[in-house]
Amino acid sequence: MASRVGCATDARLLLRIKDTPHQLAFAPDRRAANVKGAFAIEPRRLADVRGKAIAVLDDVMTTGATAAEIARVLRQAGAATCMSG
Repeated sequence: MASRVGCATDARLLLRIKDTPHQLAFAPDRRAANVKGAFAIEPRRLADVRGKAIAVLDDVMTTGATAAEIARVLRQAGAATCMSG
């Protein structure tokens, strides 16, 4: 997808730091709580996030809870803008 729109990709920028049960195990209104705190930016890569516009693409998006949590982590790390979808 990134090559189609001329963007760089980086699968190693984000770390999953908390093993969580699969989202399907939860009702839609509980999914955000399930992934809260599950992701972090690779500490040596914080400078790669600051001030950047970053897009997050979720391969299977239902409620958007995972993408929203990742976007929150990116914004907290200094991303200028973060879009999830």
